[in-house]
Amino acid sequence: MFRYNFKQLNNVFRIILKGQINQVRKECLRIQKERRRVKNEKNNIQVEC
Repeated sequence: MFRYNFKQLNNVFRIILKGQINQVRKECLRIQKERRRVKNEKNNIQVEC
């Protein structure tokens, strides 16, 4: 019983983690797009991702 619940919890954590990773990746892509746009405007702003 407890093991089953632990397994469920693990799945929930994995889903949450996956969501956070996707969020970070989305943010990273947004920053890269912004960096490209900024570069096109001849401003060299370094954004580390």
